[in-house]
Amino acid sequence: MNFFLYLGLEGYALMHKYHYLEENENYIKLCCYYLKHYNTVIEDKRVEDPEIIPKNWFYDSNHHRTEISDYVEFGANTWVEWEQSTKNLL
Repeated sequence: MNFFLYLGLEGYALMHKYHYLEENENYIKLCCYYLKHYNTVIEDKRVEDPEIIPKNWFYDSNHHRTEISDYVEFGANTWVEWEQSTKNLL
C-alpha cells in the first residue's frame, strides 16, 4: 500500500488496503468457525511481506514519482510473484 501512496496512486493504495482488510477478516472468521465446529486451531503459517519498495529508495532522493510507469510495472510483477509463492503454503 505504501508503494502506491509513494507514487501518488491513491486508488491502488485503497484497493490494496481493502484487499488486506478483507483477507484478514475472512481469516478470523475461518479460524473461529474451525475452532467452534472442529474444536481445534488452524496452523498459523507466517508469510513474509514482499519487498515492493527497494531498500535504496528510502534514502535516495534521485527516485522521482514522475517515473511512475516503470515503478508500477516493477511493483505489480513483484506482487504477482509473491502472491503465487504464497499459494504453495496451502
